[in-house]
Amino acid sequence: MNTLRLSVSLLLILTAACSRSTTGHRVIHSEIDGIPLVRTEGGPLHDGPIFELTSDFILGTDEDEPEWQVFGGLWPIYASDGRVVLGDYRRSEVFIVSREGDLLHRLGGEGDGPGEFRNLSVLHWVDLDREFWVEDFMRINRFSMDGEYLGSINRTPLMMKNIMIQPLGRDRLIGSYGERQGERSVTVHGLLNADLEWIADFMIMDSSPGFQTTERGYRPIPFTAGDGCSATPDGRILVTRPNEGRIELYSIQGELQQFIERDWEYAPVTGEDKEALRKRYRESSRPESQRMAETFPFPDRYPAFRRATMDDSGRIWVERYPKGSYMSYDGPCTYDIFASDGVWFGTQQFDFSFRVCGDHAYRQFYAESGSPRLERFRMTSLVGHTESR
Repeated sequence: MNTLRLSVSLLLILTAACSRSTTGHRVIHSEIDGIPLVRTEGGPLHDGPIFELTSDFILGTDEDEPEWQVFGGLWPIYASDGRVVLGDYRRSEVFIVSREGDLLHRLGGEGDGPGEFRNLSVLHWVDLDREFWVEDFMRINRFSMDGEYLGSINRTPLMMKNIMIQPLGRDRLIGSYGERQGERSVTVHGLLNADLEWIADFMIMDSSPGFQTTERGYRPIPFTAGDGCSATPDGRILVTRPNEGRIELYSIQGELQQFIERDWEYAPVTGEDKEALRKRYRESSRPESQRMAETFPFPDRYPAFRRATMDDSGRIWVERYPKGSYMSYDGPCTYDIFASDGVWFGTQQFDFSFRVCGDHAYRQFYAESGSPRLERFRMTSLVGHTESR
């Protein structure tokens, strides 16, 4: 990362691999400017399948099924005990579903009264298993997992720049918005307080003239094109740098806590991949997309990975780039799974992408009729545990 001084010599401490590890596996513990670096070389700790997925139930049905299951439009959120929160923007309702797949609470309805909605857009966890937020047009409604209405927050500050949010616990949020800088569009990330006031630009593209903070105690996090960020279940910030093959963990104050790396295999971007994307741009109805058909700056290789998320057990799930993945993709998905201490534990391919919460995996997809579906799977470890020690 060009914004960090790498002049500090690295102290390498090799750790022994367990008997189940792949040939050549080794973990290198070192430091960059005093920040711990965990790098796995040679191969993962475990070679072979790690999890088995068993389907529990599928939610979302066609019109002849129970009315509440005909949901759509919003990405669900999941509790660690298997409960699910669904949103239906068409009926302005939110449903809390039990771990058995039964309806527990039906919330909202169209209107401007307490707990009612005008234009549902996003569901957020604020306190896992306790409180979630429902973004509406002019406000954010707060609910407990018991279906209790907890009040609302004025959403107007977010609308000034069309800011997207990710809660970091109860009193801080990551905010993101796009803006033009010269000839290109960039994304600015910052920190908001519980009143949705922007208090710190702690992630800014490298082309920005500088960092600004309006509250003391927050450090800027360097952010370049292609990088991503997400809130972790334990209230930290997970920054992914696919072009550099690195994952970083930060505190809510912007303090860098850990680097995570492995030996990545970089796939080339083929002429076939490029032409497929150009075709999609040419067929777009948007003039700016049509222009991209000839001007898109293709790299010679795909980034190391596509995206990464942390589950509530501290494991990091890194989704690889499949072939031709500059286009939308729905098919087999390969994950590199990192233990909570940053060691590359193993790699496994699944038939689809999913999200993990607790002991369950969740897949959202569409039936042939076009109706949305949500399938929950029970995850069974095939290796006893997924820790490196």
